[in-house]
Amino acid sequence: RCRDRKDRWSRPALAMSNQCGERLSSARVGSIVLLLALVHTSALPFDEAHEQREPPAFRSGSTSHWPRVNARTRLHFDVDASLAGHSFTPSFLGTNLPLYAPTRKLQSDALPLLKPAGMRLWRWPGGSNGNYWCPTLSGQKWDACFEDAPIFKRYGAYPTSEASLHLSAFIALCKRSGCTPIVQINSGIAIKYGVAACVAYAVPMVQMFLDAGIDLKYLEFGNEMYGTWSPPYGVDGLVYGGGEYGRAFSDFRHRVKARFSGRDLQFGLVVNTDQPGFCTQNNICNWNEHILSHSSAGSEAEWLVVHRYFSDWGEQAMLDGTILQSGPQGLDHIVGTLHQWWGSRLGRPPPPVALTEYSSIFMRSQACGAAQQYISFLWQTKFIGDAVARSGSIVAMNHFAAFSRHRACVTWGAGRKRAPSDSYSIYSVGGGELGAADGTPFPLYYAFLLWNLYGGNTLHSSRTNGHTTVYVTSWTVRTCGVPSCNDEVLGTRVSGATCLDLIHAKQRQRGGRLAEVDACRQVAREHPRSCGGGLPDRP
Repeated sequence: RCRDRKDRWSRPALAMSNQCGERLSSARVGSIVLLLALVHTSALPFDEAHEQREPPAFRSGSTSHWPRVNARTRLHFDVDASLAGHSFTPSFLGTNLPLYAPTRKLQSDALPLLKPAGMRLWRWPGGSNGNYWCPTLSGQKWDACFEDAPIFKRYGAYPTSEASLHLSAFIALCKRSGCTPIVQINSGIAIKYGVAACVAYAVPMVQMFLDAGIDLKYLEFGNEMYGTWSPPYGVDGLVYGGGEYGRAFSDFRHRVKARFSGRDLQFGLVVNTDQPGFCTQNNICNWNEHILSHSSAGSEAEWLVVHRYFSDWGEQAMLDGTILQSGPQGLDHIVGTLHQWWGSRLGRPPPPVALTEYSSIFMRSQACGAAQQYISFLWQTKFIGDAVARSGSIVAMNHFAAFSRHRACVTWGAGRKRAPSDSYSIYSVGGGELGAADGTPFPLYYAFLLWNLYGGNTLHSSRTNGHTTVYVTSWTVRTCGVPSCNDEVLGTRVSGATCLDLIHAKQRQRGGRLAEVDACRQVAREHPRSCGGGLPDRP
């Protein structure tokens, strides 16, 4: 029952309160008994009763088992709504829309799924395309950019297919869907041909978004530039380090900001998470060190770009029983390492992190197919919660990817397995192992959908009992009813009419001037047994 300041929850898993609400004393409250949580962003970038049955034992082929959870488990804890919670925004439900995704398939298959899941933060051109592809600007001859930066003709994106998600096609989709874009800038142009050349193509590109009425705000300077695999490193003997990249970042940022002085453009600096004195194989050594010691980029960047594909590469093999712990461990490593770098070199905390690429594609589970997809769903659902629990340090995330080409379960070196892309894609793109029709949402998709439906605006509390985690969230807007039970309650019949019919009748009596939440409260008082108990008069 709702109290003035505290809400005592003592309900079976998946139970909800059947009351009208505004907040928590004045809120709509939801308790999601899955593996969920929320994010805090404040003045930061991206301010945005059945028969009991025993389930079969799940054996992974290893020595670990998935835990059995009693569905009747009860969790007891207090929620103090007077305390500040963690803000949840759509910035944590982002995805990548890669260049190679056919525009037609995105229109027909992806867009109908992305919107209801709240996936409006789109990163483009997505992945390595951002470092070896040149966009065609408005009024230019097709692929003209490659003539000015011919080194990138050597990579797979040239020539650009007109069916792919090229610049004007992405702008059209973004405008149609109301997306918030993160645009990758090919920083390799700045490294190879000079910052002025990079500015010359970036400024018109930004203007194309603005001309379309899209408030482009976030620019990401390159893609995994710290890796020796990223173009143009090593081509024709070209080598560079964090110092060169950092100075190019600062120069580029200064010039573009000057061209759009009235705009709040925010620039993402690409860093890795190698700890001081350590160099991951294939990384450019001392990347962060040279950025911070040989340039001013570390003090100027509004946000940091970090990528993490969670796997057991170089680590103890993760078995099924430990996969779900990889998220919080990985995020703690990211946050801790960057605080160590910025604290020791600059004497200040690092800028907030946008995890613009992440996935669980390399999990070494013995499962494949539907079981692997279910594991990925659990991992993704929990990972969103793991990230939001680190409020202020992680401010945005872009899952990779909305569209991924199918790959079967295959074994990589040293017996490591790569999960099929069906297990981490948002939806089927055809040719998958299950033969699902194009546009079919995979289980992973529902992690985003659930967060969008039940994340609300604020996380008030999260508690774990054994293997069950409960997150209590609230909505700060005036609404009527709790989402999970709203249809059932409002559909309850009272003398031939439903509760919803009675609410609408109340509104009509007042000429439409009575807010739904107020009409809901009145109906709840008049029919407490059928339509809920209502809330106290006091806000």
